Amino acid sequence: MLLRITQEFIQNSLKHSRCENISIRLMTSDANLWALTLRDDGTGFDTSHTLSNGIGLTNMKNRAEIIGADFNLESTPNEGTILTMTLKRQP
Repeated sequence: MLLRITQEFIQNSLKHSRCENISIRLMTSDANLWALTLRDDGTGFDTSHTLSNGIGLTNMKNRAEIIGADFNLESTPNEGTILTMTLKRQP
């Protein structure tokens, strides 16, 4: 699922944002089994004006939900987009 979400983010970034750079960071910690952060430096978008969030964004959210990960997408016009997903450790 992480691979598919990452592929979708990269595809969206290349297709829509005219970004020059995409960064991928996968980390672990005491609190999280893993945390994945995907970031582009593209045009960004106003998330409050995105109709139905598009099929790509919906697919990413659904895939994160299937594996029980938290999904957070932040984007600001002219500043890029950041997607953060975390899977917390079970006690």
